[in-house]
Amino acid sequence: MASVTEKTKYLLDWLQHGYLLVQILTSAAFGQFAKALLLTYTHIPPIWIAPIWLGISSITLTVLVWAIGPT
Repeated sequence: MASVTEKTKYLLDWLQHGYLLVQILTSAAFGQFAKALLLTYTHIPPIWIAPIWLGISSITLTVLVWAIGPT
């Protein structure tokens, strides 16, 4: 049988994975929001929109992981 300590460690590991998933989904949402804004309000050629929103998503993920992430 697993001890309480092992069960607690297992639960905390799964919570950490959930936290990473939330960070990834948040960065994707920011990227899609930026994409919608670019398509609606700018006259940028469509070929440049994908790299811009992917860049915004990656910057958002970097900020979430490094600045706001757990210590």
